[in-house]
Amino acid sequence: MKTYIVLVLLLILNVNLSAQSTTTYGSWNMLALKLPLNEKLTLGYNHIFLRQDDFYKSSNRMFGDLTLSYKMDANWSFQMLNRYVTVPEKDNDAYWVFLDANYTLKKEDSPFSMKARMRLHLGSELLNEAIQGDFLRPAIFVYLNTIPNITPFLSAEPFYQFNAVNDFQRIRYELGAQFKFSKKFGGVLMYRIEDLVKSNPKTDAHFIVAGLSYKLK
Repeated sequence: MKTYIVLVLLLILNVNLSAQSTTTYGSWNMLALKLPLNEKLTLGYNHIFLRQDDFYKSSNRMFGDLTLSYKMDANWSFQMLNRYVTVPEKDNDAYWVFLDANYTLKKEDSPFSMKARMRLHLGSELLNEAIQGDFLRPAIFVYLNTIPNITPFLSAEPFYQFNAVNDFQRIRYELGAQFKFSKKFGGVLMYRIEDLVKSNPKTDAHFIVAGLSYKLK
């Protein structure tokens, strides 16, 4: 487990040690509703508002996510996420589909747990008039489970794009914490860095991410 933590920290450090880059800043605010259908199936809806600023302009996006999650056992879970993207300033809405497979590993004698996620991100001309890109997004999350009702975590997630590109386009890093306010009410607060590795000039995007979640039953 310590090896995974060191690996993620080194990846995050690499952003700050890389060549001179352009930096943009933004915020990502989310409200998530979850409706358990039974012990294994959960239906969900996420409403997300994204604001991003650089030195020249600001842009806004709104995301609406409809999710269906299946928990197979203590280790394996799967999710299908359908996302509709709206850009108020432009007439170029988009539709994305995410297919996730998650594996969670937790040892009783360790304060840490780990989740590995493989995400297939579909946004090409099969779903949109303009090519949005299809990605394979493997991710690793490491959690600290020693603080009651607060779970600090860090993660790293590269974006590998298909569509004749066949290369890594960005790497996302996150450092934050999940909060449990009650049996039904929770939240998340994190700092997110997206390293756009193929941009010219090189660009890093920084976000403050805050979200609330509520379980309907």
